[in-house]
Amino acid sequence: MVQRKVWDDEYKNAKLVTLSDKPQNDFLKFLRYLKKEKKLAITGLNILDLGCGVGKNSIHLARLGNIVTGTDISGEAIRIAKERAKKENVDVNF
Repeated sequence: MVQRKVWDDEYKNAKLVTLSDKPQNDFLKFLRYLKKEKKLAITGLNILDLGCGVGKNSIHLARLGNIVTGTDISGEAIRIAKERAKKENVDVNF
């Protein structure tokens, strides 16, 4: 699969993708919107993170007390996500 190779190469070289540990700003804004406007508790949920990349958002959701499964087309991204979750002692099924 061409797309998989492109993304694997990107995650190996990180030319465009940030390797910061912080969740994405737009994602955090969306969570605030859900909490404030929709009165949704963001805890105790079963969450599927499609296109999870290196797992920043998945790890954040797990820290909030959710059961999280993250999947991505890139095996390299999943490898990095697993390392991050282990390093941060967070349970996410990647």
